[in-house]
Amino acid sequence: MRFAIICAVGTEKIALEEISSIASISAIEILPGVAFFEAEDDADFSMARTVEDIMVLVKRLSGISRHRASLRAIRHQAAKIPLKYLSIKLSVKASYTGRRDYTAKDVEAEFIKGVSTRIDGKTATERHFSIILNEKNSFIGVSVHPMPLHVERSMPKTSAGSLRPSIACAMLRQLGDINGKSMVDLMAGAGTIPIEASIMGCRSEGYDIDEEKIGIAKSNAMHFSRDVIFRKADARDTGLPAKSFDFAVSNLPFEKQVAIGDDPALFFQQVLAEMSRIAREKIVVLTRHQDIINQVAGDRVLSVHAIQNSGVGSEIIVMRP
Repeated sequence: MRFAIICAVGTEKIALEEISSIASISAIEILPGVAFFEAEDDADFSMARTVEDIMVLVKRLSGISRHRASLRAIRHQAAKIPLKYLSIKLSVKASYTGRRDYTAKDVEAEFIKGVSTRIDGKTATERHFSIILNEKNSFIGVSVHPMPLHVERSMPKTSAGSLRPSIACAMLRQLGDINGKSMVDLMAGAGTIPIEASIMGCRSEGYDIDEEKIGIAKSNAMHFSRDVIFRKADARDTGLPAKSFDFAVSNLPFEKQVAIGDDPALFFQQVLAEMSRIAREKIVVLTRHQDIINQVAGDRVLSVHAIQNSGVGSEIIVMRP
């Protein structure tokens, strides 16, 4: 069976590595934010956490351009889909890249027109369809789960600069197998990274200078039944014992997220110094300030992985303490 995964742009190979650790896959095709592969029909990818969603590929679309005439093509091609579930409760979400003379809502409406004559919408069985349009490949997929994974796994409460769980997992996978290890996030925000680390079997703690964010993180951990410690502390001087965690992993703020003062270079230098003091093995950060990190960390940088974080270019940087 042909599957498709949706993930953050730049994390496609990370996601496929995780998928291939779960089941045997072949015939891999990678596009920005999307990857296709073949796997057994009964393959269970429910444990994959670096993806936004996993879908069965229903149909590749042809003749789709930026012009409104494409809406008719979408409707006609949707009408030819051999729906397996005639009695379904249908939901649909469209997304696209580049400028277009129509909206995602227009695409969703045309798709529903195309398939509406073959569904009754009265049963409890739910199926979520996604329509992905980009310059190289447009397709329709149906989620393996009743709702997209990014909806199912999203944090109930968020704060400024909150990270998507799939990106947090992509960061954590840079560390290899963290089951039985320990990690700390000195700028935990809503708690996404420590919570995801806990799900991966890692003893995790999170700290933040904002008391309100600590409350949000604790609430999110409770929602997912995770035993994660969250406390208030300044990321530049936490008071934690030296070399008390295997890893330090943080989403470093940028100006539009969180105010970091008039001297970002000094701020990051102080934060990285504290992370280096606490971590025994590795440090992972997500940042838009690769130039500053390179200046501060120098030859301690082990790898740099460029991604798109909610449409913003960022880098996952792995370094030695």
